[in-house]
Amino acid sequence: MKLTIQNTLTYQFSSPVTYGMQRLRLWPREEIDQHILNWNIDYIGAKEQVHYKDHYGNDCRLITFVPGVNEITIRVRGTVKTKSKQNRSSKPTEICPLWFYQAQTDLTSPGKSIQDFCRFWNSTELLRMDTCKELARAIKNEMEYKIGETDVLTTAEQSFRKKIGVCQDFTHIFLSCMRELNIPARYVSGYLRMDETKIQNATHAWAEVFFNDFGWVGFDIANNIDVDERYIVLAKGCDYHDVNPVNGFQFGSINNEVTNQIEVKMQKNMDSDQ
Repeated sequence: MKLTIQNTLTYQFSSPVTYGMQRLRLWPREEIDQHILNWNIDYIGAKEQVHYKDHYGNDCRLITFVPGVNEITIRVRGTVKTKSKQNRSSKPTEICPLWFYQAQTDLTSPGKSIQDFCRFWNSTELLRMDTCKELARAIKNEMEYKIGETDVLTTAEQSFRKKIGVCQDFTHIFLSCMRELNIPARYVSGYLRMDETKIQNATHAWAEVFFNDFGWVGFDIANNIDVDERYIVLAKGCDYHDVNPVNGFQFGSINNEVTNQIEVKMQKNMDSDQ
């Protein structure tokens, strides 16, 4: 499948910015099941200074703002070819060892609510893919998807107690459960093509679990669907803080308004040779 993405982020500041910097994780990963055909990031009111790979293998780009700017725009465009994610290597090839993804973080560390929930699950059974799907379904059934009730600092335990959250909260809860049972699991951010939604206002989040026989397998807890060729991976890590698509700071402006428009289209008449 060929997917074409257009993602435009605009930051409007209440007063001129004297200095600002952002780190972007908006460049897809090259993986066995996804290949970048073309990709470009343009900036208005900002300039790219350096790009590098972090310890997870994610592409990171640092940009600085033009002094005195009142608005910056980040425009992402590109095409990625994806394929079935069922045929993966059972050998982990990433820099980070598997035990690294068994450790809880500040955002995934479980409290009493998640620990009580995990008592219904057995770590041996969760090494089976169908049981992991049952856990993901159980979490979704416990939760209400609602925007504006949580933020990037909300922990898995806080969200699970409130029974409210968005895709990042659903993913953190799932990771918290898997790691509580000592199973390697990680956070993934990226794009998802959704037939019923033409314009999206945020990137998506899901989880991956490592199975000895299959390697890393994705689970979309918020949508309760299989992760397949509709998904484009931008970054992977232990939690949201490791994969945040855009984060930074600025001086000279207290308030800012952010708009984010994402459009993911499937290209037809795909050339099989590309």
